[in-house]
Amino acid sequence: MKKILLTLLLLSATLLSEEKVNWFNYFTSGILSTQNKEYEKAIEEFSQAIAFLEDEQLIQEHLYIYNQRGQTFLLSGRNLESLDDFNKVAEAEKVSPSDKITALWGLTRCYARLDDIENFDRVMQIVKNEDPKYPKVESSKEYLVFRNFSQNNLCCRKKFACAMVNLDICDKVEDVTFTDSCVCIIKKRQYCDCSECYEQCSNPS
Repeated sequence: MKKILLTLLLLSATLLSEEKVNWFNYFTSGILSTQNKEYEKAIEEFSQAIAFLEDEQLIQEHLYIYNQRGQTFLLSGRNLESLDDFNKVAEAEKVSPSDKITALWGLTRCYARLDDIENFDRVMQIVKNEDPKYPKVESSKEYLVFRNFSQNNLCCRKKFACAMVNLDICDKVEDVTFTDSCVCIIKKRQYCDCSECYEQCSNPS
C-alpha cells in the first residue's frame, strides 16, 4: 500500500512539473516568436500559457504574460485587444509595481494609436505619479533639465535632440547634452528680454 501511495505521489509531482513546464515553454516560445516578428504565433503561445494558468488559478501570480501578449497585439495592429490585456494588469488588485507601470505605459501607446486623447492624458497623469523613473523636468531662463532620462540608445538620443530642435526649444542638436547620470541638459533657444518671449522660453509648447 505504501509503495502504491509513493508511486502516486511521484506521478503527481511529475505531471505537475510537466504542466508547469508546458505553460513556461509556451511563454518563452511566445517571446521568441515576438522577437522573430511572428506575431500571430506568439499571441497563440501566450494565450496557451494564460489558459493553463487561469485553469490552475495561478494567473494573478503571472500577470506579466498579459503585458507580453498586449505588446504583441500592439505590434500586430490589434489595438483594442492590446488595450484589454493592459487594462487587466493595470486594474488588478494584486499586481507588482513594475508590472503595473509596464501596463500603464502600454495603455498610453494604445490610446495614442486610437487617437483617444482624453484617456491618453488621464493615463499619462497616473504614469507621472507612479513611475519613479518618469523624467522630471526643471526649467530656467537658459536651460531645460530632464532628470531620470534613462534612454541610453544613441539613435534615440539623436532623435530626441532633433525633436527639441524641431519644437524650437533649442537652436541645434549640439545644444542637447546627455550625461552618464541619466540627466539631459538642453540649452534653450535665445529670446529677447520681453515678458512674452520669456514666458515662451520658460514654458515651451
